Parts: sequence; C-alpha cells; structure tokens
Amino acid sequence: MELSKELEQIRDFRDIDLPSRKYRVDKTTDIPILSKYLRFVGREGAKSTLETYQITLREFLLFVGDCFTKDTVKRIAPEEVEDYFLWLDSERKIRKNTQRNKYLYLHAFFNWCVERNYINTNPVHQVKKFVLPSKRAIEKEKPKRPFFSEIEVSKILKSIKEKDLVSLRDRALLRFGFYCATRVGEIRALRIDCAFKNPTSQRWWINFRGKGDQRREHPIPDQVLKCLREYLKQRNLDLAPDQCMMDCSACTSSYMFTTRTEKPFTTNQDVTRRLKKYVAAAGLDPTRYASHSMRRSAITLMLKKGMPLNIIQKFSGHKDITILQRYLRDMPSTVEEELPRINW
Repeated sequence: MELSKELEQIRDFRDIDLPSRKYRVDKTTDIPILSKYLRFVGREGAKSTLETYQITLREFLLFVGDCFTKDTVKRIAPEEVEDYFLWLDSERKIRKNTQRNKYLYLHAFFNWCVERNYINTNPVHQVKKFVLPSKRAIEKEKPKRPFFSEIEVSKILKSIKEKDLVSLRDRALLRFGFYCATRVGEIRALRIDCAFKNPTSQRWWINFRGKGDQRREHPIPDQVLKCLREYLKQRNLDLAPDQCMMDCSACTSSYMFTTRTEKPFTTNQDVTRRLKKYVAAAGLDPTRYASHSMRRSAITLMLKKGMPLNIIQKFSGHKDITILQRYLRDMPSTVEEELPRINW
C-alpha cells in the first residue's frame, strides 16, 4: 500500500524512543475505514461529538501509521495502543479525564471492527488495566471549582458599571448564565429569533440549542429580560418576532450577543474572559472559577431557594433528573439547619 512521505515518516517514528517522537495530526489524509465508521456514528451523534471522535481516531490511526483499511487494521497490536497512551501521558501531557474519553472512543471503534469481522479481538480492551486512568486519578486532577453565592453574584453584576454597548451586552450575557443556568456555548449561539412571545401567557420565552442539538425553551426571567431589552435597544434592534424559528442555524437575523464589530463570539473562551474580568473587578479570584461556574451556581441557588427539581430541569435541560441531583452535593447543609422547614 502506497503512503505519502509524511505517513512514511510517521511510520518510521515507531523505531524511535517514545520521548523523542514528533507528531502532528494530518487532517487531509483519507482513511477509508474511519470515514465508514464516522458515517455509522453520525446517524445518532451530534456534529460536535462526531468531530471529537474524528480527531481522536485520526490521531491514533496516523500514530500507528499503517492501518488505513479494514485489511490492515488487524495489524494493530496491544503494544501499539500502550505506546499511544504513554505518548499522550508523558509527551503531550493530556489530562487523565481526556485520556479516559480517548480510550472510550477507541474501544467503541474497535468493537465496531469486531462486529464487522475486520478483526477478531479488540486490542484496546486487552490493555485496559494499563492505559485506562483510575477514577481516583481523574478526581485528583480535577480542580476544585466553587460556585458563586448569591452575594457574590450580586457583586459581579454590580461591577459592570458603564452604560456603553459593551457593558450592556456583558450584563445581559452574564445574567443569562446566572439566572437561566445556561452553558456558555448556548449563550454564544443565541440569535435574535430565539426570543419569542408565548401567545398564551404573553411572556417572552427563549429557545436554546443545547448539547447534542437538543432544544429546550423556558420563560426569560424579568432580571434578564430588562437587561436584554436595554442592550438590544442600544443596538437598534427590535425584539419583536412572534415566533421562534426553532432552528437557530436557519435564522436570518443576527446573533444575540456580538463583538464591537458586530461579529459573533468565535469560541467559548471569548465569553469566559468577560466573566473573569468582572469576577476580578468584584474582588474575587478569577483563577478559581470557570465558564461552567455560572451554570453550576444558577442550579445550586435554585435548589437552595426550594425550586422543584422538575422545574429546574426545564432551565438546565438535563435529560436525566438523577444527573441534576448531583448538584445537591454542592449544598453544604445539616439536618439541624433544615429542621425549621418542618413547620406544617
């Protein structure tokens, strides 16, 4: 089988000691078996999930260097899987949780190969105890991300003092995270037509596109709606559509939140930087918090206020309510502190 010069070099790297290995993922080389597998996965997976699968599997197959068809994939030995994960850990310094995800992607891919009789055994499963990070190692690596208290949320929002377009945008943007339990990526993807008026209640609602392209909608809290109106008025835009288009990618209107040049935020980090700026202005340590802290804080504060789990689920968009219950662990409380609630 003919290989390009770059792939020949990658193949030669297998004879070199692991620490000296130089590597860059080739995004152009066609890998037939990978394309076939991604078409299979794409029937159920979201676009973002498919891209993550593609990056990991392409990286591994090019790392091995000679397994690009269903006939040659059987050449992959468990030792090569060990080398790959050792390379991720020692040279690339990939986090343990990311290594675990890559293990799951590879395991699913080779299981698919076994089902189609391309190979007899799954080489990834054979090295499980050597490459799969333990739960203790993953938990130890995770940074402690505290959630914002009600007082801290107030301080952060009050630190946005200016009345220009940028400050109005940031105030509305952060309130979506703190009051609607919204992910940063969901805020960044919002378009004007995602806001619509409920014909029954005549209240403004918002339609989000969440993980896996799942849709959810709920009323816009008054605190958020007020800031949003001020911001859109400053942009000379009218918040007046009677219906949501239900598919933000098909909306012809502009994004809800844009940069100074009227362009959308390109990455979640663009939004996270805005959050950390005001966290620092409020006298808090921005390194202790991440973009997901807004969502965690909103859910935790809703729980502390006594909001029912099924209503919080409408805001958070969690499919399984048992996942939502994990946030209960973030609520330090004792039985004695909750005794006053028993007053019926």
